[in-house]
Amino acid sequence: LLVSEFLTAPLFALLIGVGAQLSWSTSGEHGWRYVLREAVRAVLVIALGLLLMRSAASVLIVLVHLGVLMLLCLPLVRLRTKALVGAAILALVLLGDAVMSLRPPAFIRDCLDGVGFPRDWWWTLIVVKLLAAAGLIAGIWIPGLALAATIGVIAYFVSAAAAHIRARFLGQAFWLNCLGMLVLSMAVLVIAFVF
Repeated sequence: LLVSEFLTAPLFALLIGVGAQLSWSTSGEHGWRYVLREAVRAVLVIALGLLLMRSAASVLIVLVHLGVLMLLCLPLVRLRTKALVGAAILALVLLGDAVMSLRPPAFIRDCLDGVGFPRDWWWTLIVVKLLAAAGLIAGIWIPGLALAATIGVIAYFVSAAAAHIRARFLGQAFWLNCLGMLVLSMAVLVIAFVF
């Protein structure tokens, strides 16, 4: 009995996801009318869950959680899977880079010193990376923002590559870190948003 209780929420979530995708692909309407219709459906699921929770206290009612999940995931139905995965990967890498830059390890310090970037300004790079990651994440819900953030990340790493070339600091940090991030950003742009 306990196993079935733990399996019901994921199974209902799967059914809601499949239902949303089927509704999206067969409805023929992909604009705000679709979003509004699905939002109303989610609110009705939440209301039904709240009513059932008042009447059946001994039963675990997952409808409220699933209705909230429907509302949160509604924008994701409109995104192509490649765009969603690409934005998520790039955001995670940038967040990791920003966190590491709070107390930069030797390879980051050597890189920034090698291009002659003033230590008093290192904090700006953390802000830029955090804003880019936030833009990529918010781009899941706001159309076009993930694309704009990806282009901004590419511009950032093109500037970093130019700084490396100008300073003639073309060692391992340039090839692995700088160009590696530039290639990743460009791959996300091409795979997620072009093809």
